[in-house]
Amino acid sequence: MLGSVLPLVRLDVGREEPPDDPSAPVRDFLVGSLVVVYAFDEGTRFRTVAQRDLAQLGVDQAALAVAAHDHLLDRMGDLEILERPDGCGMVRLDGNLEASALLVPQLWDNIGEILGDEVLVAVPAPDIVLFCGAGNHAVKLALRAARDRALAVGHRKMTSDLFRFHGGSWHVEPA
Repeated sequence: MLGSVLPLVRLDVGREEPPDDPSAPVRDFLVGSLVVVYAFDEGTRFRTVAQRDLAQLGVDQAALAVAAHDHLLDRMGDLEILERPDGCGMVRLDGNLEASALLVPQLWDNIGEILGDEVLVAVPAPDIVLFCGAGNHAVKLALRAARDRALAVGHRKMTSDLFRFHGGSWHVEPA
């Protein structure tokens, strides 16, 4: 069962459960308004891992995170990097894990090397991850416009924040 757990990057809705609530989801802070929740991949849906599941799985939160990350890496073979006409790039994985690609630093290091720049990312929805080189002003404007369009029409909105990959981790880009 532990082998079916995936890390899902989601918007932090700010709901605080009591620390001893066994039904509270297991989650970790990522950056800005984004958190990582863990979920069992049941094929047709994801079921959130609750605190009580840790004991049943026989792991602590750190071990769960490692197992989920390993499972995500197994799925990365299906990753596609698309080039958009506006100069931005886009990540495509499976319609559910695009935002989770933020959890793979080597991917963003490689993209940064290809771009010759630090990477700037927009995550307007769990299935939409757009990126560009942080130093290209024209493409940054295109990234913001694409993010705004996705937020205007999206059903599963996440955040209008932009994130910069720097030094192996994500940072909120000042507005």
